[in-house]
Amino acid sequence: DRICDDCVITKVPLGFSFTFFGQDYTEINLSTNGYAGFDFPLNMSDGCCTSRFINQHDANNGIIALGWADWSPVTISQIRFETRGTAPNRRFVVQYTGIGENSGNGHLTAQLILYEHTNQIVIYTTELSTTQAKRTFTQGIENLAANEAEFIAGRDSARFSLANDGVKFAPAAVNAAPFITAPTDISVNTSATACAANVTVGTATATDDAPGVTITGVRSDKLALTAAYPKGVTTITWTATDAEGLTAVAPQTVTVSDKQNPSITAPANIS
Repeated sequence: DRICDDCVITKVPLGFSFTFFGQDYTEINLSTNGYAGFDFPLNMSDGCCTSRFINQHDANNGIIALGWADWSPVTISQIRFETRGTAPNRRFVVQYTGIGENSGNGHLTAQLILYEHTNQIVIYTTELSTTQAKRTFTQGIENLAANEAEFIAGRDSARFSLANDGVKFAPAAVNAAPFITAPTDISVNTSATACAANVTVGTATATDDAPGVTITGVRSDKLALTAAYPKGVTTITWTATDAEGLTAVAPQTVTVSDKQNPSITAPANIS
């Protein structure tokens, strides 16, 4: 609802939760100078008046730069945004259209799309141009701590132009929890001399998307796995824990039945 030179449109709702460098956001800030930011409270200036290096701890961190430079929009229609689609595949779209550069005749026409669920970031550029001899642009993404950034070589506070260009930033695959398979359930009879049974229960197996999985088993009676199992049902809870701390559990039951007939010795016969 407000467009001017060197402005920031704050707290625009995305319509869904978007994960950016491990942090979840439901709102975004939009700068009229060709970039967007996520931090609240605001850790993002208006960007005036030239592009800066993306991987730099400064007044603008946690940002997505489409074509960061000194732009001068004159109408509300030049910066539009909306949420499209249905959950869980919604898209937040920002459109910069025909924005002229300050003190030049270059233009920015670009579109930023944020994807729900996949958290992908796509930048389509129809035109990024300048007539200023010293004008530089920045296109890329940077986390809030300013210690991680991604960009195409030659597009970090550099002089370049774009036409009908597309860039996708796809986050690394989200760490998945391990998958665990418990040993087969066991049914045995008590031993001849005790109301319990000695049982070899085996060991669970687990798979994960990275090495370093550990497996533990805990009995419902809190005894050691190698201790005799009493008559009735004892449950072993097997847990797999991966290197990132995600877990998966699977149960195994040991059922001990008493089917042993008692033995009896009568007193000696009496005459």
